[in-house]
Amino acid sequence: MNSQPVICTASQVNGRCEGLIFTLKPGQDVIATLNKLLAWREGQAGVPSLSESGAIPYIDVSGRLENDSNSVTTPQLNSQPVAPQTTPSNGSREL
Repeated sequence: MNSQPVICTASQVNGRCEGLIFTLKPGQDVIATLNKLLAWREGQAGVPSLSESGAIPYIDVSGRLENDSNSVTTPQLNSQPVAPQTTPSNGSREL
């Protein structure tokens, strides 16, 4: 992207960069950086090494990202009706 190495999202393999995640420093290893990002995302201390090639790497991370969408919960509303409070016949209120 703009002649700089980046980590970004693409909707298809060999597709154009659609969503910039971050720009790498000149000479920074793209694969190692992506592995560190994914390890950080999963809370891992270390990751296995991957072999590099001259090709642009496309790695499907949707499975890793979708795992968290299952852990999001929606609060449940209390569906039980609330009974109205009544005032005793002597005019005093209960606390």
